[in-house]
Amino acid sequence: MKRYLKQLIGIAVTASFLYSCADQSKDSYKVLTFSPGQEEAIEEAFLSIKDSTNIVLKAGKYSFDNLSIAQVNHIKIEGEGYDKTIIDFSSQTQGGEGIRVTDVKGLAIGNMTIRDSKGDLLKINNSQDVVISNLHSIWSSADSTSGGYGIYPVLCKNVLVENCYAEGASDAGIYVGQTKGVIVRKCKAAKNVAGCEIENTTDAEVYDNEFYGNTAGFLIFDLPELSQRGGRVKAYRNKIYANNLKILPKVGVSELFGE
Repeated sequence: MKRYLKQLIGIAVTASFLYSCADQSKDSYKVLTFSPGQEEAIEEAFLSIKDSTNIVLKAGKYSFDNLSIAQVNHIKIEGEGYDKTIIDFSSQTQGGEGIRVTDVKGLAIGNMTIRDSKGDLLKINNSQDVVISNLHSIWSSADSTSGGYGIYPVLCKNVLVENCYAEGASDAGIYVGQTKGVIVRKCKAAKNVAGCEIENTTDAEVYDNEFYGNTAGFLIFDLPELSQRGGRVKAYRNKIYANNLKILPKVGVSELFGE
């Protein structure tokens, strides 16, 4: 129990630290501000990003093939609101994922909508101290043509997902896998094959969420032969209702549910 509480306190401290850093961005972060029409410059900024950078995307619609960040520390990516900053991947000609983050320590991303990639919308891999807040991940058509995962941290440590919305995934709207130390709170997921999945993850809390209108509302499970086993997952005060929606998954049922 002491280890469990220590892990959760660590997540809360991480979130507080990241937000305080964002508030002090003028002093400690290099701020790069972009507007619609500057997509080429934004792609270059993502690829060449340095430690302690804050990318601000002003209100409007942006279109990309994909965006990628790797091997940096203390990064903040923010829009001006989920209903104002829209990042669209529907015209992808290469790559499958929308935003891919790899090996980043100290990441805060949110206040925007990302939508309609061929593969996963936001994949965060092998990263630490991650805050995903006020982010909507949406596919326009909730069927087998949608990407697999909407919000997708995997192989991470200390992750907070809050006030997010996920819709239309052909696998899971919100998925956390093989991760240590997670809070998912005050989120909503609808029209996905699975609203939320916690897979092979330890020291997790899932609370004050709504999972509705999916094929399956909420799943907690372990699959064999992965990098870690799950455990110490606590779920409470969630509203899970009106599921059993028929959505055709991109993967087979046995692969999706481990049967």
